[in-house]
Parts: sequence; C-alpha cells; structure tokens
Amino acid sequence: MEQQLKICSWNIRRGLIKREVELKNILNTEKVNIMFLVETDITMLNGKEDYKIEGYETILQKTDQNMEKIRIIGLVEEEMRNITKVRTDLMTKEFPSIWLEITRSKQKNLLICGFYREWTRNGNSSENEQSVRLKILINQMEQATNEKKLSYCWEMQICVLTNGMKKPTTSSNWQQN
Repeated sequence: MEQQLKICSWNIRRGLIKREVELKNILNTEKVNIMFLVETDITMLNGKEDYKIEGYETILQKTDQNMEKIRIIGLVEEEMRNITKVRTDLMTKEFPSIWLEITRSKQKNLLICGFYREWTRNGNSSENEQSVRLKILINQMEQATNEKKLSYCWEMQICVLTNGMKKPTTSSNWQQN
C-alpha cells in the first residue's frame, strides 16, 4: 500500500516572512508533503533566489519580468524529490500556477496544481482581463485532463460582481479521475 500524501494550500496574505515560524510548525507537526503558499507577493531577483524551508525544495511560478512578484510558492518535501517532477510545460508566465507530477507505482501518476487567481495584473483589474486569466487556468486543466492522469487543483475562489463589488461566492477543489 502506498503512503497517503498530505497536500495543503495556504493563502499567506502577503505574510510569508512574518508567518515563517507558524509555517514551519504546520509542516513539521502535520507532516505535510506538499504545501502551496499563495498570495506571497514577494519579489525575487530574476525569480532565481529561492525561499528556503529546511527539509523542503522550493518551487516558484514562472515569471515574466526580472522583478515580478511571486504570487505562489510550492514546497515539496525533500524525500519526495525522486518521485516529483515540476511540469513547466503546463505552466505559463501569464498565470501564477505550479504544476507537479507525482509518480506512483501501480497507480496513475498524480498531477497537482497550486495557483493564485489574481484580481489585478500589471495594473489591470478589468473583468475581461480576469476572464483571460481564468481561461489560461481552464486551458491548463484541459491539458492535464487529456493526459488521463489523476488531477487536482487547490483553492479556487470564483467571484461575481454584485453592485460593482467583488464578492466571493465559492471556494472549491477540482479533481478528475
């Protein structure tokens, strides 16, 4: 029997550094294998300087500019490195997501996506631009679905406009067998 994976997503709300002690505690006490940190909003020079937590490999979203904000960080337990592949072919610079493929013996591989749905990108928060970004995620999901692997996405907040204000209506996980 294969080990069960503990996969988490935490909207850190721009508090990556101030919540680091709490993050380390959660990772250690809960024995988390994969953690997605969303809304990190930190800047990393050329996207090359890793945020490091002992015992975990840091995975960054693709970025477009030298000093673009990192919206999502993936932490993968170092013991899982040999069975975890970063799927950069499913990732794009236009939408902050991280796709990971977990190789499992005697079972379908597992595709996992962590993402951050941005309200505003490059100063543009129009409904049309948000729709464009959501279509990028849908395209990524369709590509993953076509691979006939077990797929999961985490923390999707879909909002509607009500009286000109954005109001969360649902938060859900997506999965496909």
